[in-house]
Amino acid sequence: MCMNANASRDMINSIAGENGAYRLSASLNNRGLQDIAGQIVTGQDLIEKGLVKVDENSLRTHTENYLAGITSPGKPDFQIYLDSVKANYAYLVQKSEKVTDTKGSILNKTIDEDLFNKAILSVTGGKYTSGGFFGSKSVVLRPHTVGEKSFREQLENFNSRNARHYGGSDKDFFIDLPLEQDPKNPYRYYFKNGTKYVMDNTDKKRQTRLTFTVR
Repeated sequence: MCMNANASRDMINSIAGENGAYRLSASLNNRGLQDIAGQIVTGQDLIEKGLVKVDENSLRTHTENYLAGITSPGKPDFQIYLDSVKANYAYLVQKSEKVTDTKGSILNKTIDEDLFNKAILSVTGGKYTSGGFFGSKSVVLRPHTVGEKSFREQLENFNSRNARHYGGSDKDFFIDLPLEQDPKNPYRYYFKNGTKYVMDNTDKKRQTRLTFTVR
């Protein structure tokens, strides 16, 4: 059976309502990340059947700290990440054969740090901190298929090709600017210069944001 992404998403929403874990797993699956998507769905099933308990308050605090500067409680994407981290964490707890008590604690530890770090990395793809010398620091998420070293090297290459055209004598112009990830395409980023975006100077009308694309 073949269905387009919208039909697939609608089907999942009809099954799972608005649970963020199912929604993110569908998105990851569409991007070719079937392993992570499968772990999230499996973990959510374990939670719903009561087979794995998770300390929700502690997990929320851990997730909030990790995503500081990216999103925060009350925003729709935060809830999606939180639901997905909880599901992936539950999957990892079961796979590790660590036993949780009725409150979701493991051997006197509220949250297993190693398992949480694996879960948050699987769900988000990891973080990259940019800017900070002249501009403000910004934290963005990386695509799942791009490691931190590769991301930094691609940004440095982009900077070396373009800095003098935009920053004049500032050879680290783009290294020092905060990044903002495109909400619809995790491989595309824009540069913030103060409150404004850096615009593409090949667009004579200056209506197009300069785009940094990672691979």
